[in-house]
Amino acid sequence: MRRWIWLSAGLVLGGLAGWLARPAPVPEPPTVVRFSLPAPADHQIAEIAVAPDGSGIAFAAYGNGRPQLFFRPLERARAVALPGTDGARRPFFSPDGRSIGFFADDELRHVSLDDGTVATVTDAPSDSAGGAWVDDATIVFAPLRGQGLMRVDADGGAPTALTAPDVRGGEIEHGWPSALPDGAGLVFAVARRDRDTRMAVWSPDRDDGDWQLHFPMNGRARYVAPGRLAYVLGGELLTVGFDLDALDVTGTPTVALEGVAASVADVSGLGTARFDVSTDGALAYLPAPSPDNVLAWVDRTGRASPTAAQPVADRHRTPRLSPDGRQAAVVIRAGLLGHELWLEELPGGNRARLSTAGSDNRSPAWTRDGGLSFASNREGPQNIFLTTPRMRDGDDDGADRLITASISQNPGAWTGDGRLAYYEVGANGRDVLVRTADGTNTPLAATQADERSPAWAPDGRALAYVSDAAGFDQVYVQAYPPDGRELIVSPAGGTEPVWSCDGRQLFYRRGAEMLVADIETTADALVPDAPRRLFERPFDVDLGSHLANYDVASDGRFLMLQPADPSREIRLVLAWAAELAQ
Repeated sequence: MRRWIWLSAGLVLGGLAGWLARPAPVPEPPTVVRFSLPAPADHQIAEIAVAPDGSGIAFAAYGNGRPQLFFRPLERARAVALPGTDGARRPFFSPDGRSIGFFADDELRHVSLDDGTVATVTDAPSDSAGGAWVDDATIVFAPLRGQGLMRVDADGGAPTALTAPDVRGGEIEHGWPSALPDGAGLVFAVARRDRDTRMAVWSPDRDDGDWQLHFPMNGRARYVAPGRLAYVLGGELLTVGFDLDALDVTGTPTVALEGVAASVADVSGLGTARFDVSTDGALAYLPAPSPDNVLAWVDRTGRASPTAAQPVADRHRTPRLSPDGRQAAVVIRAGLLGHELWLEELPGGNRARLSTAGSDNRSPAWTRDGGLSFASNREGPQNIFLTTPRMRDGDDDGADRLITASISQNPGAWTGDGRLAYYEVGANGRDVLVRTADGTNTPLAATQADERSPAWAPDGRALAYVSDAAGFDQVYVQAYPPDGRELIVSPAGGTEPVWSCDGRQLFYRRGAEMLVADIETTADALVPDAPRRLFERPFDVDLGSHLANYDVASDGRFLMLQPADPSREIRLVLAWAAELAQ
């Protein structure tokens, strides 16, 4: 019996030795799984973040009011709204996945998923270009306005500078920081004047100003183990090899996925990319929406209703109401780079194409007596033309050239006595000029800064415009004739100024926010009050912030552009990193 036991043991040991001598089986690669998560009913998803372990998704979504933060554990059937996160933007997770950072009401905050506590970390603009929880104790964020990246204790305190844009080298903004593993550093975006936005890498072992620019990209980049960077350019999600030891890219970028929601020029030129990746390689992204939008009436609370029973979806831009409010002139994308000018009746939705000459007709601006000026390349450079519009599709618009110049021009607004405010693009960027009724053209805001988007007060005694003289876009207003004083209406930044029809208020936008400042006009000066927010909704903005992408009616409503196909789902790819390795 004992011999049998030993024999059996010997057979087992022999078999074990033989098994150990054989090569170990290759583990099966994880299965790649694709599925979609729907938005809560009647909500539009704006931004997303993936928990580091891939166990859940955080997203900011618009419902009937301001955006709110939601959390969706993947093992549960629905997302839950997180109380105390009204106005939340740019969500990002803590390293342990139990807290979510976000920006709201010009503060950097975080909310605990364990007990729902919301804590304020520090003052930070609501439109900051993202944040990254680089370790348990530190958050890096991008407040914009030329400040570079800042770091702050996650428990609260005063932020300190981490990077500063190389202004002499043409850098204007740093943003979208993302942490590299094991404290190796950060990858972030660098916006540059008149050039593409680039990927950059910062390391704590290097001088603060020592970072190398890599590939063009829109918005953020994320590290994907075991050694790649993922980023978006033109709606394509690309990956490229990355050496963590050398902190340098390797190889050539390859396209991993198409159709990711992204933009090129917004967020101070840094762009956006609506995707995120967990540390274990789970990918979440918003699919690229249709570029079409529809005209909508919007009240002062942000509630929208279409301008017609069956709104026409197209690529509209810069809607402008006629003096009697019965028509709107709009620009519609035509082909790859062209634009056409159309008239649309309000209400009703009947449309007619106005422009027939040239390939690029844009920037409509009504005169007070019902004429329509616009920019066109029909006779060479993009100069300003003037016509009497008619609702007859296909007719020659009969426009006359108003200003002849060798550089591009765009009309902004008219006064009742025939003054036109416009901007032109010269060697020093964009400048605002005024053309009087006798044909004299006089610079009004012409410096080394970028000035554009001129808007007259209804009585012609004040002109608002946008300038980046302070290093970021702000809305200015000055009296006319000029008295040498330029008043800042938007201290926290803003674009797209439009006056109310009574001239007592000036509206402007900051991202998805619509703000208003009361303007008092005295015999001696203009006195703007502190601005206040009216609403916050994702209506289309002018990508370059060159002209207002909305108008204001006499009854106080806004004529705006809303997406025809808003984001209603998040797409997930589990084990995406394994797919990249194949």
